[in-house]
Amino acid sequence: MKNKLFFLGAFVGALAFIFFFWQKSHNKTYIYPKKGNLTKVVEAIGRVSATNIYKITPTYPAKIIKVFKDEGDFVKKGDILAIGDNKSVALEIQKNNVARKELNLEINATKKEIEALQISYNQKKKEFLRYKALFLHKVASKELFEQKEALFKATKARLQAKKLELKALEKRMNKLTLQGKILEKKYHDFIIKSPVDGVIVKRFATRGQLFLPQKSLFHIVNPKELWVEAYLDDKVAKDIIPQMRAQIYLRSGKHYKGFVARIEKACNPITQERIFDVAFQKIPKEFFLYEQARVKIALKTIKDAWIVDALALRYKREEAGVIVQNGWKKEFIKVKVLAINNNKAALSSEKLNKNSKILLDK
Repeated sequence: MKNKLFFLGAFVGALAFIFFFWQKSHNKTYIYPKKGNLTKVVEAIGRVSATNIYKITPTYPAKIIKVFKDEGDFVKKGDILAIGDNKSVALEIQKNNVARKELNLEINATKKEIEALQISYNQKKKEFLRYKALFLHKVASKELFEQKEALFKATKARLQAKKLELKALEKRMNKLTLQGKILEKKYHDFIIKSPVDGVIVKRFATRGQLFLPQKSLFHIVNPKELWVEAYLDDKVAKDIIPQMRAQIYLRSGKHYKGFVARIEKACNPITQERIFDVAFQKIPKEFFLYEQARVKIALKTIKDAWIVDALALRYKREEAGVIVQNGWKKEFIKVKVLAINNNKAALSSEKLNKNSKILLDK
């Protein structure tokens, strides 16, 4: 009786063992390769940057008295961003205007004097020439002729002196006018304006703070000049050319289409990476400068390859392959990975066929 129970227990145990492994093998997921095409892509990490970052600095040391714009504001060329304290310059302009007004009165008075002297000069010249002729014909006396000559020369000297005086006054006026223009420009330089259409990405200007000419008040970026500055290994980057299609994934979760706009000729001698800039096809409405970004660039389409789920790939001694189920046996088949994109892998192998039962899960 004991022997029968023993053999019965052994039989049940063997059935349970077989059922366990049968169930384990049937719980695995398998896939079959299919012939198809897959676009080869490369992926790189970078950050949002721009062709030009316009750094707005004051021309003169300025104490900011008003700030009109803040970070994130869109501005147009010529918009007032802030105003520096220009009261002292305004006072200098007022003094300059008063000095020019007074000098202008003096110039006008001098011109009138010259007009009167010119009339007197013409008369004295006419009389002098007439008496000279009379004197030469011995009609007029020498004393009368010398008297007319002296009056003529004196009037001429006064006229020349007034003309020199007018030139000096006009020279002073030109100097004051030039000073006035410089002061006007200096006055307007305290009114900080945007040089371009763009978005303020950084504001340093604060009311009451003194800024020196080398200190930035604002940083402005033109959205049309935005791109992602990405870094890629030089071995991979050599296959990239301008105008290649790209996908841009920002850390904020936003996704944009783009294209390769620029590639640096030299790579970093230490990291062996090359910088390339990927431009946005459609200008983002909102963006954050220096935000981390991921870029995928489409290189070429691999045609007529075996397409499988990328999770099916295994690596043995750094060689890629897939595990194929042949009956009760599993076989590691080496493959050449041609491309990986969107969790799909394009493979090349003479041992694969449409009936190859490839293990998907580990």
